[in-house]
Amino acid sequence: MIVGAKGSGKSHLARVILLGLMRAGAPCLVLDVNWEYGGLPGVRTYGVGKDFKLGVREIGVEAMSVMLEAFGTPATSLLYFETRLTRLLQEKKEFIGIDELISMAEDREFYPHSKRVCC
Repeated sequence: MIVGAKGSGKSHLARVILLGLMRAGAPCLVLDVNWEYGGLPGVRTYGVGKDFKLGVREIGVEAMSVMLEAFGTPATSLLYFETRLTRLLQEKKEFIGIDELISMAEDREFYPHSKRVCC
C-alpha cells in the first residue's frame, strides 16, 4: 500500500515499482480504475466486466463467507451458504458471478427448508 497526500507522487512510485517487478519477471495484476497504467510498455489491459470477470471460483468460497460474515450474516446461514456453493462449484463448470448469486438468493437456494415466495 502506498499512502500520501494528493500530488505527492504515489502513482508515479507505483508505476516505477510495477515496471521493476515486470522487468524481474514477477506476475502483476493492477486494478486500474483511473486508467493510469494502460500506456506502460508490456502492460496488457482488460475491460472489467467484458474481458476480465471475477466469479465465485476465482474469489473463493471462504473469501465470500468472510465478506458475508463482516456484514452480519448468522453462522448457520454462512455454513449453509458455504456448503451449497461448494457443491454447486463441484457440479458446474460454468462461470458463477454476482448476478447468478443474486438470482440464487432470490430463488432462496441458500436457505435450508424454505420455498421461494413468489411475487
